[in-house]
Amino acid sequence: MNKKSKIFVIIILIIAVIFFAFITIPNLLNTDDKLDNNKIEPEITIENALEIATNSECTEKGVLSENYSHNAITNTWWIDLTMKPEFENQLCSPACVVNEITKTAEINWRCTGAITE
Repeated sequence: MNKKSKIFVIIILIIAVIFFAFITIPNLLNTDDKLDNNKIEPEITIENALEIATNSECTEKGVLSENYSHNAITNTWWIDLTMKPEFENQLCSPACVVNEITKTAEINWRCTGAITE
């Protein structure tokens, strides 16, 4: 390969890299749709999530509250729990987490580790 051919190939590669960058970088930087939970529809409704939660350890150890939120990134519903006295932990703020994909629920204790006086 002569010197002119090598320079031509290098120029073509540089142009290809620049073109690729102009196409992909704006898409990588645009995270609005990915992070806005309101733009992503849940896999299941809150009613379905409550039904799953009711048939899980969550209601064996606590009472489901009316406070809930949906996390579209993790495909989970988070339902606040009031624990039964024998399961209470003053350092925690438990939630029943319903996974939309597996249709299962478990307690997330959300413990801070901070000791209150």
